[in-house]
Amino acid sequence: MRNEYVTKIDIKNNDKNSREKLFQAYSEFINLLVKDEYNKIILRNSIKYVILNREKDKHDILYDLYDMSYEEKIYFIVIIDWKEDIRELELQLYDVLNSNYPDIPVELPKASLYGENLGVCDNGVFDDYSNALRKKFLQLGFIKTDGDEYVVIVHKIDELNLVENIVSRMGFEYVEKQNIQIEKDKNKRNKKMRIIFIITVITFLISTIYSFSTYYKRERKHKIPKQIEEFYKDENNRKIMESIKEKENKELKDTIKDLID
Repeated sequence: MRNEYVTKIDIKNNDKNSREKLFQAYSEFINLLVKDEYNKIILRNSIKYVILNREKDKHDILYDLYDMSYEEKIYFIVIIDWKEDIRELELQLYDVLNSNYPDIPVELPKASLYGENLGVCDNGVFDDYSNALRKKFLQLGFIKTDGDEYVVIVHKIDELNLVENIVSRMGFEYVEKQNIQIEKDKNKRNKKMRIIFIITVITFLISTIYSFSTYYKRERKHKIPKQIEEFYKDENNRKIMESIKEKENKELKDTIKDLID
């Protein structure tokens, strides 16, 4: 059932019923995660216009909601690149907590304790932050996309099934743990691209050197005859060469005569 619904979203059709169902899912998503009533109205009205009046795929709609929420300083979604440093995750999560759970004191792990060489994609980072939230009956949740970023939300532990259902109707899969495979796949792609680039450069250099070498040999082969031809086109040069030739012939005759004598 979920896959059938996702397909309807992906083909960007104009079916009014599908669009209204999608808006209903997003409306529930906003109502559950955004605690301020006025902020809920702002985001619901904004996303309603996007869903009902524009041709968007499921990823565009989700990212539009994120962009609109940050423009309005309504923090309830964290979208963070896989290679981002942990400090950025810490700051964005505190924005979400302060906006929606101001009465729940949560002490998140300090990014400075992880060192400069670790990022959000490293094993255990998201688990540490989720464990800190769980002490206050909250948790991290992840919306799986096709991108190289993490889409993170914060919700109450007892809302897990509800969140999973809503996210599914939005066209996505919800997971409780981050997919570390994003970073591994990214590294594989980067390594593959580097290898392809190196091979391309080497092939280009070999081709260039071979072409230059062939051209040089060809030009060298024809260069001297061509120069001689140009040289003899000048009448003065011709006379000089004829004079030299006559002199050489006379010297040769004289030498032969001396040898005979």
